[in-house]
Amino acid sequence: MKLVTFTQNGIEAPVIPLCVAVVLFLTCGVSWSQISQPLGEAAKKEGELVWYTTTALEASKQIVDRFQKRYPLVKPQLYRTDVGPLINRILLEARAGKYAWDVVGGGAELFFPLMEKGLLAGYRSPEAEMIDDDLVDRRGYWAAYTFSTYALGFNTGLVKKGDVPRGYEVLLDPRWKGQKICLDS
Repeated sequence: MKLVTFTQNGIEAPVIPLCVAVVLFLTCGVSWSQISQPLGEAAKKEGELVWYTTTALEASKQIVDRFQKRYPLVKPQLYRTDVGPLINRILLEARAGKYAWDVVGGGAELFFPLMEKGLLAGYRSPEAEMIDDDLVDRRGYWAAYTFSTYALGFNTGLVKKGDVPRGYEVLLDPRWKGQKICLDS
C-alpha cells in the first residue's frame, strides 16, 4: 500500500490512500466509470481493500460481499472488533509507521481520536448528496452507512402514562432509579 500525506492546519500526517474509500458508499450504485480514472486504476492496481470496522459482523459481511460483487478486481479484507481495541490497534500501528487499513468504519467515538492524530483525510463522495445532511460530515471525514435507533420502554405497573419521560435527560432525575425504565436498541 502506498503511503500518502495529508496536510491540515499546517500539520502533515500520513494517511491511507483514498482510492478505495468508495466502500462507504457501495450501496449507492457507484461504478468504476463513476470513479475518476486515476482512482479507479490505483484501486485495481492495489487489488485489495482493508476495512477496519466496529460494525456488527453480519452487517459487515453483507457490505464486504456487495463490495466484492460490484468491484471484483479489488479483494476486500475485513477486520472487525470493538471500538476500544480498534482505536488502540490503529494508534499502535501508526506509532510503528504501519498503515494496514484503507477504510475505517464505526461510531463517532472512533473518528475523533483518529482525526486528532491526523490519521484521516476527508473524502466527499458525490453520493453524499443523497444522504441527509446530519448523517454526513461536511469536511468529508465520515458518512453514516448504518445507524442505530433507541427506544425507551417503561413498566406500566410502575409508571403512569402521563409520567413517561419525554427525553433522555429526564432520566437523570433520581426518581427513575430502580428499573422502572429500560433502554433498548
